[in-house]
Amino acid sequence: TGSAAAVGSGAFSSVEADRDVSVEVANDADAYLGLEGLDNANANQYVSSSGGTLEIDIAGSGNSGTGVNQDAVTEFNELFTVSNQGTQDVFFYIRYDPDDGQEEFLDGAPVDQEDPEGEQNLEFFRADDGFILNFPEDGDSNASGIGAGESIDVGLRVDTRGVDLDDDEPLFDGTVTLNAVGLE
Repeated sequence: TGSAAAVGSGAFSSVEADRDVSVEVANDADAYLGLEGLDNANANQYVSSSGGTLEIDIAGSGNSGTGVNQDAVTEFNELFTVSNQGTQDVFFYIRYDPDDGQEEFLDGAPVDQEDPEGEQNLEFFRADDGFILNFPEDGDSNASGIGAGESIDVGLRVDTRGVDLDDDEPLFDGTVTLNAVGLE
């Protein structure tokens, strides 16, 4: 009976404790997931940084060209680099919502890395080997591992084959989400 009185339940009603928290915000190039346009003809033409965030605009060349060809596959290799400037390895992938583009253009189909031909009309890929990094809203994951201190270069492929295009509407004018998930 004496030992039962010595054992407590550890329960409490409330705790309030002040702790210091410090969070810094960095532009894309300096963040833990570094995003920066490469220094080459494609990147210099189509990639910019606005307010510290990476932007891609394939709308015009500045040399009378205004977009990609109809019924064709257009590839922009080595547009930007993704650097893991954090302390742990990550899986990196890019997600977009098929509803952001023309309904006929983005289908959100998952990519089969073994046979990726013609599966998505907007594909981000690893520049060194063509591995497709897309992870559609409701599709299967196609993530690339990036070790701490390492980086990958990313390109973009636009496939307009079989797509009914409307000259008054952009082919895609939306947001893509770049994701890095830490490995435990």
